[in-house]
Amino acid sequence: MTEQPLTTNTLPSRLQRNGKNSLSSKSLTSQLTEENLKLHTTVGPSPREAKTHLVLVYVDLQKQLVALEEQMRIEAKAAQEKFTMSLPKDTPS
Repeated sequence: MTEQPLTTNTLPSRLQRNGKNSLSSKSLTSQLTEENLKLHTTVGPSPREAKTHLVLVYVDLQKQLVALEEQMRIEAKAAQEKFTMSLPKDTPS
């Protein structure tokens, strides 16, 4: 396989300048070689591994959230009981 540069079509980009749309062109060039293709396909994890990782991270975060919510409920209940105990005994509930 011979190494040849892959040139994409010229892409127009519209940017607002001074209230007007101007048209500028940029040509994107990259080397499409076996080495670059192999590097591109092996750099990141596989989609299955990435999805599994994201699900596990989400589950761990949800466990932490549930634990924090339970701690907040316990603290709120303790604060309510402390407040109730601080009221005078002859105050109607």
